[in-house]
Amino acid sequence: MIHRLVEDTAWHRIRHMAVHFLLSGFILLMYFSIGRPARIALTRQISGQLKTLQHPNDHYAATLKDGSLLISYAYQDTYKKLEYRPQFGFFFLISLIGLLFITTQPICYLTLIEIHLAASILAYGSLLIGASGYPVGFLLTDIIDAYLIPAISLLVVFLALDNHQSHPKEIAG
Repeated sequence: MIHRLVEDTAWHRIRHMAVHFLLSGFILLMYFSIGRPARIALTRQISGQLKTLQHPNDHYAATLKDGSLLISYAYQDTYKKLEYRPQFGFFFLISLIGLLFITTQPICYLTLIEIHLAASILAYGSLLIGASGYPVGFLLTDIIDAYLIPAISLLVVFLALDNHQSHPKEIAG
């Protein structure tokens, strides 16, 4: 009887992991077929907006390269480069897949989505501030993209893991 229970539990875990790997594969497929092209199209749109805002005496240059908006600008007598892409990229994808293996709680997924939406708005607003002649906007965009989003995205996963370990029966699917 105990042997049968152990086999059932092991089989359940294998099926559970297989479902999570299939979901992860589906998410990757959707990201590369829909998400990435949408981000590239949005980047092109933003590039067009920046070019309409740009004046001949502005201290920045924006170009598109491989789906990214490359901005060269001067800040406090220092030449800087910014590589901008809208949110919902690598750290969203990694965090989403990490959450799949940890929790089924919708609040965790919603929190991750809300964070990336808010960061998109903040980064875009900062980008427009930079394009309006205040290079600190480009610097803020860089900080949001390079530090804030990765840290907060992974924090959501770690908090979900901590919550899962504290309350496994309430969270596990």
